[in-house]
Amino acid sequence: MKVNQEFLTLVLLGQGTTHSHTPGAPAPATLPHNKSPFEYLHTEEGFLHAKTYFSFIANNNDETDEYFNENQFINFLRKLTDFNDHEILEIYDTFDVRLGEASGIRFEEYFCILSLLGSRDHGQLTKSLFLHGESMFNILVNKLTGEVIYDKFRRLGFLLGIPETYILARLWPFQLNAFSSFDRDSFMLHYFDILSHVEIYLKQNDTRDSDDGKTKGPRCAVS
Repeated sequence: MKVNQEFLTLVLLGQGTTHSHTPGAPAPATLPHNKSPFEYLHTEEGFLHAKTYFSFIANNNDETDEYFNENQFINFLRKLTDFNDHEILEIYDTFDVRLGEASGIRFEEYFCILSLLGSRDHGQLTKSLFLHGESMFNILVNKLTGEVIYDKFRRLGFLLGIPETYILARLWPFQLNAFSSFDRDSFMLHYFDILSHVEIYLKQNDTRDSDDGKTKGPRCAVS
């Protein structure tokens, strides 16, 4: 998968909407102080700009609570990634904690997604997991059992473009498979293992494309 670094930069600089950005205007080459998107997102300015973008889009809803509805979320990830609509809908279903007729993506889930994708191509996946792993577990967990089944477990990897075969390969030495469940500690432990190895791969195989502002991910090449 690819992350559109240009669009991500515009969002973090408060220029991600037509309200504040002139179409066709050149985007800044870098964020202030050469920070990565993940690092800048967690500054006061980066956070406020990300919140401003979310509020600008979400305020088009009729309700008082701010959230991305399905169409808004699809449009957002179309700009940010190269996921197709079917893949985006799977991600939407994963992060939709409102459920029922009031479904939608709240700011908390949006910020988590932005942080994870912002960290992906800059060797900071484990840092993002450290900050948002607890939130991810709470999003994916079965509230009755207190565990995450494998089908939910793999969805964090799916968001980050990590092949399911690679996830299963990292679980196999621990005698875990597609029928396993994960409590809070094992969820964090195994994703730290998975993401740390993905970071090593990305550092050794820099696939950033400076021409289109997007970054190619380890779709099938992670080993």
